[in-house]
Amino acid sequence: MSNILNFLVKSLLIVSVFAGRTKDQPTKFLMVLARHGARYPLAAGVSQNQQGELTENGLRMCYLLGKYIRKTFSDFFPQKFDYNKNWIMASGYPRTQMSAQAVMLGIYDFGSLNEELKVDKKYYTPEWEGFNIDDKLKTPLPEGFQPIPVHSFQSDENFLFNSFNFDLCPKFKSYAMKSSDKEGQELLKLANELIDEIKKTGFNVKEIIGSETLDNAVDFYILADYIVASKFIGKDFGFDEKLYQKIYLMYSMTMYYAFFKDSEFTKYQLTELGRAILGYIEQAKTAISKKDAHFTEFVLLNGHDINLFNFLALSKLTSYECLKNAYLGQPSKDNCYQMPAYAASIFFEMFENNGDLMISTFYNGEEIDFCSSKSDTKACSVNEFVTKFKTLLLNDEVSVLRTTYCVEPEMSKNTMMLAILGFNVGVILVLSFLIFRFKKRASAAE
Repeated sequence: MSNILNFLVKSLLIVSVFAGRTKDQPTKFLMVLARHGARYPLAAGVSQNQQGELTENGLRMCYLLGKYIRKTFSDFFPQKFDYNKNWIMASGYPRTQMSAQAVMLGIYDFGSLNEELKVDKKYYTPEWEGFNIDDKLKTPLPEGFQPIPVHSFQSDENFLFNSFNFDLCPKFKSYAMKSSDKEGQELLKLANELIDEIKKTGFNVKEIIGSETLDNAVDFYILADYIVASKFIGKDFGFDEKLYQKIYLMYSMTMYYAFFKDSEFTKYQLTELGRAILGYIEQAKTAISKKDAHFTEFVLLNGHDINLFNFLALSKLTSYECLKNAYLGQPSKDNCYQMPAYAASIFFEMFENNGDLMISTFYNGEEIDFCSSKSDTKACSVNEFVTKFKTLLLNDEVSVLRTTYCVEPEMSKNTMMLAILGFNVGVILVLSFLIFRFKKRASAAE
């Protein structure tokens, strides 16, 4: 297994150090924003039914992420799942739905649903003709398995939690595909040079992206996605470690450039999901302040690489410039996280310290300084966190934002009727003019 693969897998299991936290500062609320586990490639090379689906390796990654969450916050999670305390949300793709299920199985493993059935067998045995199974189970499901409900946003509730969602956002697609500015042309030059290096190994670039060279940054993202995803299903194309490192860095650069090159578009991509995140945090803060025990204590949002990378970019934890410096082998003073690996995660943990509600932020287990103004801690008050988080979002109404950054405005019925009327009048006038000219010519000919 290559060093880069080891790095990606180990990033799931970094042991976090909770900076002197004591038992009298227990976790009050926890939110996890995670990427799905390893999946099959999105491009050619696998059957259509497999494209983008979670692999066995991806399931294990997410299961281990759940184990890591359970171990790290061992005093926070009870043995038994409580519907009223947990809210599990995934995007509308099967790979995120399955990832969320696997994470939750890591937290509430076999034996969680361990209460014996208390009703007579006749109330749960299906009355089917010929159905006669000697059911000796004491718990509802084998080994006390606890199914977990996973929810999704409706298509009109959150446009950009579902990966890129180009279908819903044609303006966003047009923006992402542009590589016409000076920086974009420089990136394409570097990417095409790397393409030439890849082709020298005998790899068929055209089979994946349909051409020998790149027209835009998204093309390289597609190619690199195929290479990285294939690595996790055991395909080795004979690339040496140095070439893999360059491919993953260019992977990160092209994604950053394609989707985060403009700060306003970058903020829009987080705004709808970000408002939901702040809603969960505000709800928890209010309930804890009122000593109300009836609130959602754990939230899992299982999404895509773009969702996590978006947060890292806006939080200045990475930048295009630092990624380019890393690719060129030049030093950089900035933080420089690459594109989030499979099953990467961001934790927002709320705890109480001397009566004050605080939030710590972790990326793959490493505590990051998201909003603290103090030199001795990376945690900050909930109010500081909310204030800082709001600076990453846009303020307009969602309908206005979608019209500005996402979709073309719909014509009102009155506007449409006027447009149709105007078109019909125009047609009548043109036809009348043509008939008049025809009659005039006919008269002259006579």
